[in-house]
Amino acid sequence: MTSATRFCSRSFPTTLDAWTFALNTESTYDWKTEEWSVPINLTVSKLVKIDKQPISLTAGLRYWAAAPGNGPEGLGVRVGLTFLFPNERMGFDNNRQKVARGSSAIGSCCFLTRQ
Repeated sequence: MTSATRFCSRSFPTTLDAWTFALNTESTYDWKTEEWSVPINLTVSKLVKIDKQPISLTAGLRYWAAAPGNGPEGLGVRVGLTFLFPNERMGFDNNRQKVARGSSAIGSCCFLTRQ
């Protein structure tokens, strides 16, 4: 193993109208070259329904706080689209009432960064 990756994420409470804000990093250290890659990501997501299909739309910025000499630099843009498929698995809430739990998702994200 020549590198280690550390994921740190902070999601802020989703608003009543289904907006979610998140701040995270996916830092990597390469022991062979002794270099860090430290992207910092700020994203906003909105849950929408088209017909009956719930979809999460995501957009955000990525800033490279540190990168190898030949790596990315500056700001990048992220866009994403995730189709959500709630299932009918049942569980209980805090008042012992039956509620549906769980979901599946299929999505795609794209980062655009200057190299």
